[in-house]
Amino acid sequence: MGSLARGVGIPRRTVRFSEMPDDCISVRGLSPADISALMKQDGGDALTALYARATTSIEPVEMAALAAEILADIPQLVAHAIARAADEPDEWERVLDFPVGISMDLLLAIGELTFGSDVA
Repeated sequence: MGSLARGVGIPRRTVRFSEMPDDCISVRGLSPADISALMKQDGGDALTALYARATTSIEPVEMAALAAEILADIPQLVAHAIARAADEPDEWERVLDFPVGISMDLLLAIGELTFGSDVA
């Protein structure tokens, strides 16, 4: 039996935003299907630019600046991406209410899991 038939463990990262045990969100990297769906939404052109920049070798500081730029320019697309990475795509509107710091931490975790540790 191959690894796909057995099920592959998808790496996840838990982002904590307080000392309370339930105050955390677990995210995974975005799949090609997730990225395709996001690119078809309003703001998808900005995501295409992010993907092009993130798949080149950039420093973590640049990735953080890029994430901040995307967060400011297309908050609804960011909310959709975070909700998809948390496997709760229908909850994207709740993500719009997250403080900027939490959204940034989640985006950086998603970026690293999506593009590899040398990117974020």
